[in-house]
Amino acid sequence: MLRVLVIIFVLLFSSCKRNGGVYEHVFGDKLCELERDFEIRIKEDRDRFISEILWSKVKFGKIFISDRLQHFIAVVNMGGEIERTIGKRGGGPGEIRELSSFDVGDDGFIYIYDIGNKRFSIFDTGGRYISSFIFRSNLIGPVGEIRVKDGKIYFGVIEPEYFDQSKIYKSRRVAVVDTQGNVLHLFGYSDEIYKRFKVYNLRVLASFDKFGNIYVVEEGGTYRIQKYSSDHKLLKVFGHRGRFRELSEDIPWNLPIPKIDELILKYSKAFSIHIVDSLIYCEFVDLTLDGIKRRNPFYHNYYLKVYDLDGNYIPSDLKLPGRVLGVG
Repeated sequence: MLRVLVIIFVLLFSSCKRNGGVYEHVFGDKLCELERDFEIRIKEDRDRFISEILWSKVKFGKIFISDRLQHFIAVVNMGGEIERTIGKRGGGPGEIRELSSFDVGDDGFIYIYDIGNKRFSIFDTGGRYISSFIFRSNLIGPVGEIRVKDGKIYFGVIEPEYFDQSKIYKSRRVAVVDTQGNVLHLFGYSDEIYKRFKVYNLRVLASFDKFGNIYVVEEGGTYRIQKYSSDHKLLKVFGHRGRFRELSEDIPWNLPIPKIDELILKYSKAFSIHIVDSLIYCEFVDLTLDGIKRRNPFYHNYYLKVYDLDGNYIPSDLKLPGRVLGVG
């Protein structure tokens, strides 16, 4: 039986500086604390069960969970009951070969990137298959999770001419795609860390505020968040390092896996970013040898930083009791 913890944050109501163009303002009179509000036990039986949670979204009073092994979306209500599963294994219409990432839009549709079939598929939240399409571009991607806003899909990419560890920082990093797979916009740049070091992990994470602004963080070695306007203009780069262990040496792609594992244990990496109302929740992780050996993400150490929408840091660096599966 799986458990999903629902966490709430309490704000108990300085310094300001710019470091290399990075905005940092710390609220000295505020503090974040974790309180356990309640927990949900997912009710499973031999016919409906979740093998391994990959990603999760909280939307419309439901929890949408992607199963890494069974390659479907499970829809769970707040009573812990699995109401339905969406998608089944295969290559035909409405089938999924390997579910990589997904998002649930405000429009009531579920958008899935199926890396096994190299295509996007759309379902409604009742499980009805709507359509599929391919990414019509020579851009390398999606790199990282997909996010949906106003019927458009956002995800990380690399321009092919810069697909080299010494050149990636020159590439624009985020593509905006319509539901036919056409690229509408290309924006964003790599963090300064990519100019100095080779980084094995290139995932891009994004979220949106209620005003349509876009917040982007790269997973590999940086805690800094980039804020873009709804028309994709850079507004601000902000962040507070705190307990985040920033990258300080190369971790190139072509190292043996045991050597990469040895190096990545020394540094933190961004793991997720969520925005609810007027707060930004940015999760980062310190990997552990135990988690790597077990191939189980729940054995790593997860932390949470909290900012307001202007990038002001609310003292947090909260050690989490597990991984953030969704914020809603």
